Amino acid sequence: MIFPLEANLLLSKISTSKNFFETGIGLSILKPLNGFSGQLLTINGYDYNFENKAVNTQVMIRAGFRHQKQTGGLMYRTGALLITGDETLLTIGIGLGYTF
Repeated sequence: MIFPLEANLLLSKISTSKNFFETGIGLSILKPLNGFSGQLLTINGYDYNFENKAVNTQVMIRAGFRHQKQTGGLMYRTGALLITGDETLLTIGIGLGYTF
């Protein structure tokens, strides 16, 4: 089971802007289900080591661009995500969603 928790901050020069610099920090808590017998779990090329641990926690730091209307609706973003834990991974990505 994976529990992602993240807080983001949107910054712009103009209060009515649709374009934002987005930054955020968060935690991702990984807990193996009963019956998981492995010590190493790989998700998207990232290795999680559960040796002598019931829970593995990693910190995520996000920075990028986000386009979002003040009134809600379609939202898209792109940026970089730094994931730290037993290993460190820097990844880039895009996101598409709906805001209200």
